Formats: sequence, structure tokens, C-alpha cells
Amino acid sequence: MNPQSNRFRIHTNGKMRSYVTASGRGGLFYDWIALTRFSEVSPETCGPMLYVRERNKWAVATQGDSLEDLDVKCEVGIAPDLHVEIRKITLKNHDEIAREIELTTYMEIALNHPLGDAGHPAFSKLFVQTSSTAGIPTLLARRRPRGRNENWPWMAQTLITPGLERSWETNRATFLGRGRTPLEPLAMEQPGTLSCQTGNVLDPVMAWRCSVTLGPEESQTVWLITAAAADEQAVMEIIKDCHKPNRPKSLLDQAIIAETANLAKLKLTPETAARYETLAAKMLFGRKFRQVPESLAGSQILHRFPLSWEELRVVAAAGWSSAGTQDLVAALPFWRSLGL
Repeated sequence: MNPQSNRFRIHTNGKMRSYVTASGRGGLFYDWIALTRFSEVSPETCGPMLYVRERNKWAVATQGDSLEDLDVKCEVGIAPDLHVEIRKITLKNHDEIAREIELTTYMEIALNHPLGDAGHPAFSKLFVQTSSTAGIPTLLARRRPRGRNENWPWMAQTLITPGLERSWETNRATFLGRGRTPLEPLAMEQPGTLSCQTGNVLDPVMAWRCSVTLGPEESQTVWLITAAAADEQAVMEIIKDCHKPNRPKSLLDQAIIAETANLAKLKLTPETAARYETLAAKMLFGRKFRQVPESLAGSQILHRFPLSWEELRVVAAAGWSSAGTQDLVAALPFWRSLGL
């Protein structure tokens, strides 16, 4: 669904980081905080999810899997100078007749350390509060501090749809329904506007819906903007900036230029960077061990460095001068630039 690539990508500006799978899903992080719920075990069920509906038919929008004669493309970038993820969502009608397409987006809110959210998700969710703003339609989320030493960022999201009406949902139970997953949400069986519910929901999400009319061979673009900042005023300033004419396109262009400049600085070709990102995906989503692997049992590696075996991502079995080991060493500056 990402025309820039059909592989795993990592976008970052040094503080905000976005994991994007080949289908366009993944996770969004702000410094060490997971803004959205993300699972290394099942990244394809993590948001943002995109759904399209036409009359009584609907589909999860992924690469090569949408409604008949409807193309859905998503370009993703992190602005270099603003802590905001930009998603350009383009729908194109390849049919010979006009069509009314309902587009729905969905992501689950974490606003917590990834391990804290994964270890106690039900408890973690209790302290997240959502709200909406008048004027510029925006969903806000914040984690209520439990002590004076806690300081959590604010998260905001808006769907920029020039001339189109929008509705939203922040209650996961209402959107998904009982016993369902993001791959089969109840909301997609119920066309029309979402509930526009906010407040102290038990399980917070951010979901948007709009209807797009497409003529024959016509395409339209909407922009899904997700931002984070230290407080409500700062995050709303980012949202307001993104609503300026042509601003989302400008920010996405800047993100692409910044990524190209980073590769030039590290003296990497796009092909080499792609290979290193693919390896990063294997580190993040590959096989997980519940005990010390046999290959590391008794190894001096575990005693030479102040790391537990759970923290070891890559172990080079070949010698230092081997091509494979040197390739791993060459990848380290690139991985560090991505926040890994």
C-alpha cells in the first residue's frame, strides 16, 4: 500500500519514529514512548488500519487487496522539523462509472513505554483520556499522570479531507465489537457516521471515517496527520500548521529529501539501505527465544557485555574480518540514525 516500497520501512526525524510494514501498518513512537499500540509478534494487526466500503462490500486496504477496480495508495513520512507523521492516502477509481467510497482509518492508542503497555495493557488503558476540538476537527489523547514525577506527551490526530464531512470514534469496544480484531471490526458492518464519542473510554483508539465520490478514472487524496508534543497547546500548533494550504504535501516532500540526505551523509545507496532495513525487520519481528538459545549457551558474549541475552538482537558467528560481520558493522550507523 506504500508506493514508495513494498517492504518494511522505518521513518524518523530523530525523535519521532514510524515503523511501516509492506501493507502500510506498523507503529508510531515519540522518543521512548509508544504512541500507538504495536506488537512485534503480529505487526499486521497494528494500526493505522485502512478500510474501504462500497454499499454492502468492504475490505481492509492492503497492497493488492482492496475493492474491485479501486486502487488505494499510502505514502508515509516523518517531517524533519516537526514531530508529525504524514500519511497521504490516495484512492483511484478504475471503473467506468462513478462510485461512492467510504474510507475508514483506525489505530489503537498506547501513550506508554512499549514494555509497560505490552505487560499490563488493561491497566495501561485506564489512564488515557481522549477529547475532540471544535473548529479544526482533531482527536486528542493524553495519559493522566499518577504522580508528580510523571510527564507524558499529548497526541493529536486529524484527517484532512477538503470539502468532505468526517466522523470519528475513540472507543475500541464500539469500533471492534465483542471478541473481534482489527481485521474484522463491527464498525465496517455498520455504514454511515461513527459515534463521535470521546472522554474516559476504557480502551482508547483513534478512528476516522469520510465518504469520497470518485468519477471514472478519478482519484482523490486525503491526509492522515498524527502529531505529538509536550502539551496540548504545542500539539495543536502542529495540527493547525498542517491544515495550511498545501502544507501536508510540503512536509511529505521535506521528509523524502531528509531521508535522501541521510543516505548521502552515511554514503549508502538506496539498495544498501533497503537491505539494512530488511535486516532490521528481521531483528524486530523475527524469532523470539524464551530461554538462552543453544548457540549462546555458555558463550562468553553474555559475560563480556552488560546485556542480558534477551537484549541481544544480532550475533555474528563468523570472524571479525568476514564479509558478513563487516556488513553488520557497516549497518550500525544507519540503524542508529533510525533510532534502533
